[in-house]
Amino acid sequence: MQDRLTMFTHNNKQSFLLTANPPYLLRLTNDGYITYASIYIHELLGYHQNEVVQTSFKDYCYFRDYDHFIQKLESVIATNEDYFELEMRIRNKTGKFQYMQVAATVLRSSFHRKIEGILLIMRETTVQESELEVLYNEKLGQYEALVNHLLEAVVIVCGEKIVFANQASTCLFKANHVKEIIGKSIYDFLHSAHYEIWKSEYMKSAQTVGPMEFVWKTVCGNTFQSEVMIIPTNYKGEQAFQLLIRDVTERKKTERTLIEAEKLSMAGQLAAGIAHEIRNPLTALKGFLQLMKLDLKTKSDYWDIMESELERIETISNELLFLAKPRSTELKPISLKKLIQEVSLLLETQAIMHNIIINKHFPNEEIVIYGNEVQIKQVFVNLIKNAIEVMPNGGHIFINMEKDGGFVNISVIDQGCGIPEEHLEKIGQPFFSTKKEGTGLGLMITYNIVQNHHGTISVSSQVNVGTTFTITLPLFDETQYIAK
Repeated sequence: MQDRLTMFTHNNKQSFLLTANPPYLLRLTNDGYITYASIYIHELLGYHQNEVVQTSFKDYCYFRDYDHFIQKLESVIATNEDYFELEMRIRNKTGKFQYMQVAATVLRSSFHRKIEGILLIMRETTVQESELEVLYNEKLGQYEALVNHLLEAVVIVCGEKIVFANQASTCLFKANHVKEIIGKSIYDFLHSAHYEIWKSEYMKSAQTVGPMEFVWKTVCGNTFQSEVMIIPTNYKGEQAFQLLIRDVTERKKTERTLIEAEKLSMAGQLAAGIAHEIRNPLTALKGFLQLMKLDLKTKSDYWDIMESELERIETISNELLFLAKPRSTELKPISLKKLIQEVSLLLETQAIMHNIIINKHFPNEEIVIYGNEVQIKQVFVNLIKNAIEVMPNGGHIFINMEKDGGFVNISVIDQGCGIPEEHLEKIGQPFFSTKKEGTGLGLMITYNIVQNHHGTISVSSQVNVGTTFTITLPLFDETQYIAK
């Protein structure tokens, strides 16, 4: 090791290396693990040799400084150089970060210049602590003056404790003074619904996160919605998180108003469609009734047509009632294979009457989703029933199921006449149907149910070949279910 050090200092001739007495040395593997530490490391950081050997150098570095270290190392290696210097904050045994001047050399083999490791020589920065404290306090004062003029709330959290809050925070949290915020726990203001995700994810993040939606409590206990940016930072030598909080309560109200307006518009369009669809069969019924008045010996054909038109009105009414009535809120884990087996058995008689065979291809493992069983059944009843109705000459219906990560894809494939490409984007709209007697409400219901279950539905088709409806639904997550 002494030979390595002599060669290292001779080749690089950096002045501070020669003044690093005693030498605080670390040797790292290519992936950053410490394989050697000089006995003097105890004087610098409080650790003994055996405490640091076989540990990761990253564990002792302030995370931003370590990222900078890796960037410089990669740059040096890329240019086939061997040496660089930088200032880093290194954590001592008491948990405090110390500013260190670090010189690093890439150790290479003599012949092939293969990288064998990294040698670090460290020494404490020569700037006096008092000077650093003055400089830090000056910068902190400039920072506070700047953020106190921001319109957005800025809060800094160390651990669970709020250590800084700007003036805008007092307005947001309805406080009379920042003293009512600083020193309090973040959990005094954060809604309890966010406790676990804050502890498990955001407090451990080394990257900026957001914007995320959070609900907060004011000093007097009222709640408000917000968007939050979470930025890892350093506050007085300790790792902290800076929160930029924006109140979005009014924006959410506006969004809800727009959604309600859109619903009213859709209701108007639906009413117009209903009036159009029901008026046609009613016109036929009225006409036949007038003919019946003129001829008491009514033809049986008239009765058949009237019955057919009345059944059409009844079908439209039933589908509209399904749309209008409140949804069942009973949610539970559902065996998807069992459910589709039950649906296909229900429609098997109708399929046989049309000379249709239903083929099912399921994975061997159990497939479980979370949702409303009645509604999910309605989805597959609608799709398989539609497939049967578009195949008057018989054929095969294929129902394929496969897992895709945290989701399951279910495809219902028919061998019907297909749907022209220009009509595909209209699928799922009320009162659009490629069937002569169709209303389109069944598929509209299907699309709504799938979306309410956080899924998606897509359709592809070829004229005179057939149509494929593919439903993607999230798989049941037992851990989240238990947490609820």
